[in-house]
Amino acid sequence: MKTIILSILCLAVLIGCNDTPSSPNQSVLTSEFYPLEVGNTWKYLVTSISTGDTTDIYSLTVESTETINGKVYFKIANSSEIHKRAVTYSYQRVENDKVYIYDNFFENLSIDFTSGDSTAGYVYGVTDSVGTAIGAFDSVYLVRSKASEFDGAPYESYALKVGLIFRSFQRTTSEIIYAKIGDKIYK
Repeated sequence: MKTIILSILCLAVLIGCNDTPSSPNQSVLTSEFYPLEVGNTWKYLVTSISTGDTTDIYSLTVESTETINGKVYFKIANSSEIHKRAVTYSYQRVENDKVYIYDNFFENLSIDFTSGDSTAGYVYGVTDSVGTAIGAFDSVYLVRSKASEFDGAPYESYALKVGLIFRSFQRTTSEIIYAKIGDKIYK
């Protein structure tokens, strides 16, 4: 009898085990909401909150990868269409649910998509749908930073497989108007 019960118990344990995780892999999730890949491009319309006037149109393009201090970063060009300022570059990477930016010889935590650590950007909510000039996106992550609690910037919005689609910062909003993510174009 003990053998039969032990056999049934072992069989139940084996049947209950599978390779499918019960919750999403957060590292994959983070890279899905922050898709860094050479060739990806985002374009944003910047609008003054007080006047409604367009103040800029800027683009972010992942140009290449570079190894800095043994870590691989994506080199991202930031260019302006209205102000025609010089192209600036940032260096970013995604690892363990976090987005890091390398700036002025230091690596800084920019966004933590899982912990709610308010010393960096953190996810404080998820919306059902957000409409933009290039379409509506479902299950959008709302990210807030410690600074946004003081300067009135309510959040950044990140869409699955697209990345940043909306930002409110320093009396302006930036809304996505174009994106090329891998082979897919949003416009």
